[in-house]
Amino acid sequence: IWTDARLARRARGQNVASRLESVQNKIDSNLYGEAIRELQDVIRVFPDSSEARSLLDEVNQRRNLR
Repeated sequence: IWTDARLARRARGQNVASRLESVQNKIDSNLYGEAIRELQDVIRVFPDSSEARSLLDEVNQRRNLR
């Protein structure tokens, strides 16, 4: 079901690659909490994005190593 909020999120995040690039910049800056929040948003908008799920796993691993 396409709600207004979901349509708005999809319009804001049409380009998965640019969103994931932003996340990678946060990871490189050790901003793991922000990266996780953004990745969770990407996954909500694009549930089939294997790249986003893989990156989320990587962030969680790095976060646990600290």
